[in-house]
Amino acid sequence: MDPKPTPRHLMLHIIAALLVILAGVIWLIVQWRSDSPVSDLEASLPHVLVLGGFAWYVITRLRIWRHQR
Repeated sequence: MDPKPTPRHLMLHIIAALLVILAGVIWLIVQWRSDSPVSDLEASLPHVLVLGGFAWYVITRLRIWRHQR
């Protein structure tokens, strides 16, 4: 039995989640290379982006898997 094609809106969720992860990683690298001090909130935002994007990605992959069953 062939799997059903993935719905377009779920593919857009995957792309958006990967962009959020990428933005968080780039922000982390920029902070790491910077010599200026940052506040605790500003230091934690990239981590939130990476973890939130990863959670969004995993949840969307589970939704795709459930849709294709």
